[in-house]
Amino acid sequence: MTSDPNDLKWWGTFDVPLNTACLWQIGPLTLGLLRRPQEWTLATHSDNNPFNDTLVRYQCGDALPAAAQDILRFGFRTTFPRIHLVPGLPDKAILVRPQAPFTLVTGEEVTLHTSSPVWLRLLTDDPPQLLAEIPTSTPQQAWLGPNTREGELCYFNRTRALLSSDPMPLNPARALTALTLRNLTADAMRFERIKVPLRNLALYANDHGQLWTQDVTAVREADGSVSLRLEAGPPAATPQATRVAPPQEPLIGNTFRRVFAGLFA
Repeated sequence: MTSDPNDLKWWGTFDVPLNTACLWQIGPLTLGLLRRPQEWTLATHSDNNPFNDTLVRYQCGDALPAAAQDILRFGFRTTFPRIHLVPGLPDKAILVRPQAPFTLVTGEEVTLHTSSPVWLRLLTDDPPQLLAEIPTSTPQQAWLGPNTREGELCYFNRTRALLSSDPMPLNPARALTALTLRNLTADAMRFERIKVPLRNLALYANDHGQLWTQDVTAVREADGSVSLRLEAGPPAATPQATRVAPPQEPLIGNTFRRVFAGLFA
C-alpha cells in the first residue's frame, strides 16, 4: 500500500535486477515481472472489482505472485533492467448508464462524473518493445446499434453519475471523465445511457496521480439532434494536469454531430 494516500501515481520507468521479480498492485490488478538473462516472465491477476483502490508499487523479491491467473514469457538475446509502465484508456468506447435514470429539464445543464478502467502498457528498453497491454479490470461488453448488423461493440459501465459538487472517489486504476449535459429542447431529456468515445480522448494526471480524460460535452439541440464535443486540453477540474497519453484515434476537429440514435438512448 502506498504510504501517501494522496499519491496515486504507479507508472514510470523502473529497473528490475537480474533474477528478481517485482510486484505492482494497481486497484484490482496484480502484476508481477521476473527478469532472467534471456527472458521476461509476466504474471497477472485481476479480481475485476472496480471499487478496489489498493496501490502497491515496485516491491521486489524472489518470486512471482502465487495467485497469478495468466503467465506470459518473452524471449530476448539479452534482457536489460529498465522497463516502462504507461497508463492508457480502453480500446473501445464505453457505454455509460447511470444506476438510476437521470432527467434534465428543458434549458438546463449539469456536469456528471463517471470513470473508466485504465489499461496498462508494459514496454522494455533498448530498444523499446511493447510486451503487453493489460486492463486493470475488464468491463462487460454491450452492443450499441439499431440491429445486429449496424452498430459497434462497446464496453459497459453502470455509474453513480456523481454531480460536479459531489466528492469524487479516487482510484489509481480508474480515469475520471467530466461529462456535461445540456438540454436545448422544449422537452425534458431523459438520460439513460450515453456513449463516451474513449479512443478519441487524451489521458491526463493531476499532481496526486489521479487520472482524468479530456472533458466531454453533450448537447441536445433544439431540433432533437445531438452534438458531442471533446474539450481541448486538461480537464477543467484540474487545469494543471499533465498529459500522459495521447488519443488512440485523434480527431480532425473536436465535435461529433449526429442524430439521437446511437449517442443517447
